[in-house]
Amino acid sequence: MSSWPLLAFVAPALWATCNYIDKYLVSKFFSEKDGTSLIMILAGVISIVISLAIGISGVDVFSTSNTVKIVLVINGLLGPIAMFPYYWAIKQEHPIGVVPIFQTIPIFSYFLGLIFLHEQLTGLQIAAGLLVVGGAVGLSLELKEGLRFKYKPFLLMLLSSFILAVSSLIFKKVTVPDSYWVSNFWEYSSFGLATLIVLIFSRKYRAGFFGMFDRTRYKGMLLSTLEEGLNTVGGLAYAFAILLAPLAVVSVVVNGLQPFYVFIFGVMLAYFFPKLIDEKQGKIELAQKLFFILVIFAGTYLLSRAT
Repeated sequence: MSSWPLLAFVAPALWATCNYIDKYLVSKFFSEKDGTSLIMILAGVISIVISLAIGISGVDVFSTSNTVKIVLVINGLLGPIAMFPYYWAIKQEHPIGVVPIFQTIPIFSYFLGLIFLHEQLTGLQIAAGLLVVGGAVGLSLELKEGLRFKYKPFLLMLLSSFILAVSSLIFKKVTVPDSYWVSNFWEYSSFGLATLIVLIFSRKYRAGFFGMFDRTRYKGMLLSTLEEGLNTVGGLAYAFAILLAPLAVVSVVVNGLQPFYVFIFGVMLAYFFPKLIDEKQGKIELAQKLFFILVIFAGTYLLSRAT
């Protein structure tokens, strides 16, 4: 069995941690109008650091063609763009009500991979993928509140999911394992350069960014830095995994496991830090969650065996 399942397990665990940090940040530290933009600017500054680290590590970042560089530079902006509707959605809803909508990414990825990468999935892979998606959807249901449909966060997450699926497709289309770090350099440089331009020409965002270092926001800035670090490691793990296995398969595993981690972390936070999050579950709800968690694991195991 290849190493991609391990990478696929690590990425959603890190991202689920980021989901709760994001919720805490937008609720406690960056609840004003420009909060999301300030978080993204901090992410862009971290991207500058990462691209510089890759550049001085000895990687020949100019070894790819100019066409690929341009595509990667454009693609480097798609991920950050996808985060805006995600932040707006998670500001309105609890992570357990938002993250499962990322299950639409495998659906987008399947059709995009089929059309542009000519990736054909076996019957077992499709069945296992349906198990993961079905388990994640079941995990997100709230039985005690009925089947309520909140269209605004749903549409925001649908937009975020589509952009992320397109970004993953582009990365896989122009990247081979030998140029993995080269591709990441140009993508992180793109986001970092865009952030630098904003800081130079926008007095408003420049003042807001440096204002994050004051006493009242310092803890939020440190927490946001930690969140961006975890998010970056998860992104690198995911990007390498999609080079080792079909895009739709990896997408199903990663986005199927993330709601599982969100649920587990939510229960742990409610037990150990009840003031931070209220995630009480009755016996019926716990039985429901446990059942669909097992369904997700069954689908993930079948996918890892079939690839």
